[in-house]
Amino acid sequence: MNRLIAVLSKSRKLKSFIRMASSFKEGLCRVELHCHLDGCCRPETIWNIAKRRGMMDALPGNTLEEFLTELRVSGSGTLAKFLHSFEIYMPVLKGDRVGIKEIATELCQDKMNDGAVYFEATYCPHFLSDDNLTTEEVVQLVNEGFKEGEKKFGVKARSILCMIRDKPEWCREMVELCDKYRSEGVVGIGIAGDESVALEIDFYQGVKEAIERNICRTIHAGESGPASNVQEAIEVFKAQRVGHGYHCVEDDNVYELVKKTGVHLEVCPTSSNVLGNVSPDWTKHPAIRFAKDNVNFSLNTDDTLHFNNSLQTEEDIAMKYFGMSKEDIITARVYAAEATFLPEGEKRELVEHVKKFSVSV
Repeated sequence: MNRLIAVLSKSRKLKSFIRMASSFKEGLCRVELHCHLDGCCRPETIWNIAKRRGMMDALPGNTLEEFLTELRVSGSGTLAKFLHSFEIYMPVLKGDRVGIKEIATELCQDKMNDGAVYFEATYCPHFLSDDNLTTEEVVQLVNEGFKEGEKKFGVKARSILCMIRDKPEWCREMVELCDKYRSEGVVGIGIAGDESVALEIDFYQGVKEAIERNICRTIHAGESGPASNVQEAIEVFKAQRVGHGYHCVEDDNVYELVKKTGVHLEVCPTSSNVLGNVSPDWTKHPAIRFAKDNVNFSLNTDDTLHFNNSLQTEEDIAMKYFGMSKEDIITARVYAAEATFLPEGEKRELVEHVKKFSVSV
């Protein structure tokens, strides 16, 4: 009998190992850490939601193509148009239960089609809530959408709830929601928004509490703002990751801090160039220095709805302009996997998966 129990025990362990080893979809090998849920919607989905809700008058253009023209940004220094485009379509999504879950599920399919095996999407639930839909219900809907997408498309999806620099009154709630739903798909907290807006005490208190509750942190810093914002993200907010971080190269002490601490930089090549946050000359992009100095960074899309980009296009840019080899691209993918906010066991499994399937670029 004891021998039978031992055999059964080994069998269970083997089955458990097999399940764990196959929990990431075979063949997919990219990891994305920096994309915004409400900036990666499908334009046709927004269009269809507007039709369903009788809100077509809120959208510019008479056709989907004309509407899309208003959302796409190109060239360099088009930050004003980029920010305005959110004002155009967010009212259509706001408060729509079906639509919010739909964009979350569709994002899983889109990332799968882009070769991603895992991604973390950032959003602020306040921007999707209204008088009839609470911020907590928004989080629940996104979690449900990601779970459905993961089941359908085999892409593991997690979310990061974001505090907004000019909305200090939302900070406390973001921490509470992150803590409450950490086992339901929310893996971290962030700060985003206009870097010219000085942070109020609420943000420092909020992040302090997040640290005490062991909630992972990624801070948008050094995108359009100075290197000192990157320093604050690392030293004050104890960020494990920094969103963008390009301007850290403008201060030797801050750049040394980035290298010394190994903080992960979420680089978004197309976004940084189009929005004028770096030189329009690709040969002067800070990521060239990151690659040369073996800085810990990954390649990300930011907002595919607006930039019409993909993880593939970002890797192509890195190879064409940043001097990155195929091996460097694989390294960046591994860095991304290592910087995820997954539990340690899942993270190690993901890293091994990415290494195994990143045989071609």
